[in-house]
Formats: sequence, structure tokens, C-alpha cells
Amino acid sequence: DRGIITSSTQITEQAILKIENLTDEAWPVKLLDLVPYSEQEELEISFAADPEVSAADVEGQRGILQWDFDLGPGEKREISLNSLISWPEGKVLQ
Repeated sequence: DRGIITSSTQITEQAILKIENLTDEAWPVKLLDLVPYSEQEELEISFAADPEVSAADVEGQRGILQWDFDLGPGEKREISLNSLISWPEGKVLQ
């Protein structure tokens, strides 16, 4: 699920990542997802994840997040990921 809320100087995005083990055995999981990143000083980007990420900027690649966990038989897991993009008033994001 994804949702975007905008105002004149910021954009908020929320994503819910859902994973389910449909097998009869436990599996180690390595889950990757992306968040935006900025190359401009005036454009500020932050994120929050629940549960916390195991690693950020995986293998030196900016904006890539990683979660590592074990998922038991029939188990479900949900990860909430929120991003906030902010820029100075009077500037236009293109």
C-alpha cells in the first residue's frame, strides 16, 4: 500500500511492505526497498521505518534499505516506511 500527501513545500509518502511465508518451513529473509535521496543541499529527505532497517545505503548504493529477519511457517510480517521530502518555500520541485 502506498499513499502520498503533499503541501506547498513538502511531500510525505507512506509505504506498507507485507510479506508472508506460505510454506511449511522457516526462511531467512533479506528484504530490499528504495527511498528517495537528494543530491541538492536545499532538498531535505528523511525516512523512518518500523521495524528499523538492518542496513541503509546497501553496498554503497544510496537510497537502498535492507531488512534481515527469519520468517517462520505461515508467519506474516509488516514493515512501515515513511519518507518526507522538504524544500524551501518559494522554490519549485520538478
